[in-house]
Amino acid sequence: MNFKEIRLIRMLVLILIYLIILFILIFGIVIPSIKQYKSKSKVYHTVQNEYEMIKNEHESFYDKLKSLQHKNRKIIETFEKDWDKNVFLEKANRFFIRTELKLVDNNLSDTKFKIYELDATTQMSSPENFYRFMEALPLMPFAIQADFPISFYSNGDFISGVFRIKVFQEKRRDQKVSISSSENNSSKLTESNR
Repeated sequence: MNFKEIRLIRMLVLILIYLIILFILIFGIVIPSIKQYKSKSKVYHTVQNEYEMIKNEHESFYDKLKSLQHKNRKIIETFEKDWDKNVFLEKANRFFIRTELKLVDNNLSDTKFKIYELDATTQMSSPENFYRFMEALPLMPFAIQADFPISFYSNGDFISGVFRIKVFQEKRRDQKVSISSSENNSSKLTESNR
């Protein structure tokens, strides 16, 4: 064997070692990385599709919410107004000769709304006034619901009526709401002094 053949054999051995190392690197690092990339890419596309679906659903619900808020703005504003007994009595006295309110239940549960139940005792000259009052309830600045049973009984020339009303008001963390205006005004003064 001459020197050129030895160099050629050595060169072929080095090329063979290089190719073996290259195949080891390809099968040991590159191919697993490609498999990992494909699996992560598949997960990414799945998550991206789910995100797009949820985003579209959220946007449609958001649009519906905004349209409902716009459509029912007056109702929402009535829930936000503070209950004032004197304002209610003033409006009720337009229909009745005498009106009295008695607090039955001041529901302070964990719901988003406070619910006051009041018994209303009224005196009127005609049942027609009661029906006009019922028609005027939605026009009041508060969220009010009249509940049944409604009891009417004759009291001389007048008709007395007893019924229960519920006043709904949105709860606010920074403010305690009372059912009488004097208590309401004093609590506002106390809060403004803080």
